[in-house]
Amino acid sequence: MRLNVSRRSETITAAGFGLCALANLLGADASDHFVDHDLKYGLANAVLAIGELLKETGASLWENSGEGRK
Repeated sequence: MRLNVSRRSETITAAGFGLCALANLLGADASDHFVDHDLKYGLANAVLAIGELLKETGASLWENSGEGRK
């Protein structure tokens, strides 16, 4: 279980870095960035993929914690 938690925590950390980078690209860093339709579509899909990854990771951690087995 510890190895699984370690792997999942790395995944969540990487997703966090990715979301921060996306937020900055979308203007959170107070800089202007040119975002055309294709880039916006790509960003939306990246955020969706990260969201799905986090949901899957959360569910897996819950199951591995033993709580999900009750």
